[in-house]
Amino acid sequence: CAPILVRTAWHDSGTYDKANAEKPWPEAGGAIGSIRTDHEINAGPNAGLKKAITMYLKPIKDQVPEISWADLFQMASATAIEVAGGPKIPMKYGRVDGIPASPAPPPFGLPDAKPPFGGP
Repeated sequence: CAPILVRTAWHDSGTYDKANAEKPWPEAGGAIGSIRTDHEINAGPNAGLKKAITMYLKPIKDQVPEISWADLFQMASATAIEVAGGPKIPMKYGRVDGIPASPAPPPFGLPDAKPPFGGP
């Protein structure tokens, strides 16, 4: 499950838009846990990632509700990389979950999950 956890964290953080950096938080997007919203998780670039949230991460979130989704996504990715033989990635925790009032339209600057990237 390491690849799907890394991809989930990447796609959550990949919504960051520097053009919106001057707007109030969380309008710039980024690693804010917003990938769990219908708007993002059902978008083409995120095809297949719902499983990471519902099957792998939700049971952890249910057991440790104090952790934000934003931190959980990034921690899962860093842990997956380490368990797969990669380096230990130093983490800083304290991200707050956020959902932009005016979310960017898909594909959020991310590659779609269509061929040649793995989708049907």
